[in-house]
Amino acid sequence: MPGSSLQEQFEIAKQRWPGVAWERAAFEKHLDREPCKNPEDLYLGGAAGHRIDQAWVVIETELGPATKKVLSRHALADFSPDELWSDTVGKLIAEDQKNQKLPDGRWPAYIIRYRGKISLLNFLILAARRIAIQRNRRLKPTMRIASDSDEDDGARHEPAAATDSPAQAAQESELIQRLERAVAAVWAELSSDQQFLLGTAAAGSMQQKEAGKLLGLSAFQANRAVKDAREKLESAMSEFKDIEWTDGLRRAWVDLLRKLCQDLQ
Repeated sequence: MPGSSLQEQFEIAKQRWPGVAWERAAFEKHLDREPCKNPEDLYLGGAAGHRIDQAWVVIETELGPATKKVLSRHALADFSPDELWSDTVGKLIAEDQKNQKLPDGRWPAYIIRYRGKISLLNFLILAARRIAIQRNRRLKPTMRIASDSDEDDGARHEPAAATDSPAQAAQESELIQRLERAVAAVWAELSSDQQFLLGTAAAGSMQQKEAGKLLGLSAFQANRAVKDAREKLESAMSEFKDIEWTDGLRRAWVDLLRKLCQDLQ
């Protein structure tokens, strides 16, 4: 399929989703000539991103039930599959104001970020599970250790001020910038499968084996891909092995991974 001509991909997509009317020129521009494992799904997701109503009807009627069926097999805290599906559609149909406006002046729907690296069904399942995880985390109570004086007079204490000197802060900032450059360079060399596997692990949205299945990989293939990716990252990190990993640098590392993984689709 990825090796097919644009015309062939367009015709296959039209046959797969006959109820969606989208012009070939718009589809070709959205495809952007990049390798795509699921061009027929990218057609549907792109049409939905361009706010073509028929695309959303197809997503709701053909992919909604299958998504909810899969969600019903997983522990989703106190959230029902119907509730999660509704929230998922709400998020994906929302305005994506970080993208370019559509020819009619409207903002595209957020689903326009889907790039066909996995099937659209699996993309929807993953999006719903991420929402469940995020909501569950927000609902968890924040705990802190209270002192006796807190209980006696309800006193509140502000966090202690940072004790790092300006020189230490500047050194840490320089290290963070070096870290970002090193990791970003390696990340760009990883395959889309490797980025997806590492990204789902960093987000905590699913186990490696499950993520591998979404990509059509066996457990062995997923392990091999992740091992290779980690070796490349460790090689890039070798220049930082002798430095002191401060709290700020650790936070920067986590934030960097999250930033790289936030748009895997």
